[in-house]
Amino acid sequence: MNRAAHRPIVLIAPHPDDEVIGAGGLLARLAATGIPVHIVHVTDGELSVAATERRRDQARLAARRLGATGVEFLGFTTRALRHQAGLLDRLIAVIELLHPGVLLIPHEHESDQDHAEVHLAGREAAFSATSTMVSSPAPTIDLILGFEVWSPIRRPALCLPVDGTAAINKAEAAAAYRDEVERLGIGEAAQGLGAYRGRMFAGSTQAEAFTVEHCTVDLPLAVMER
Repeated sequence: MNRAAHRPIVLIAPHPDDEVIGAGGLLARLAATGIPVHIVHVTDGELSVAATERRRDQARLAARRLGATGVEFLGFTTRALRHQAGLLDRLIAVIELLHPGVLLIPHEHESDQDHAEVHLAGREAAFSATSTMVSSPAPTIDLILGFEVWSPIRRPALCLPVDGTAAINKAEAAAAYRDEVERLGIGEAAQGLGAYRGRMFAGSTQAEAFTVEHCTVDLPLAVMER
């Protein structure tokens, strides 16, 4: 098995539900092999206290349905990331604590402002936490993938089929976000995007597309092969 498969997978989500839409199938697949999967939510995607607590409960349920080992909420205010200090330091701390072998962040060309900020902070945190210029660097992250949510990737470097149990788990995780299902129809959105990727690029009914932001291993990873 590839060396990246022996360390945790960490996904950094700008808002709860992004993890399901962009990489829910991959997370479910990896979790099923016994690899620790950690989801970090940068914002809560809500502005009121009551809505925030409800969204966090839904995110915890979605994480369980994907088989995630852990879920963390950083508590930054949605739609205002560029005006808040501390995001980079918090993400560095996450990487130093978890030592991920694979890191997933929003891809570079996401148009949503929060997604763009998380992409930049995630890339910088990965570099800073593992740099030999610091006294106790974290292990090098073998693979950094960019996932899509609001802005489709123009030229995916990797399209991974989502089928079988992983497809079921992804659909159930999306359904956990009841408010977003009713408000935005995220279940249908995830299914539609996945169907397009599957038919056009992966030869399957559903798939997820990624950019490769950084890679020190051979692709595809052994744990990602069908």
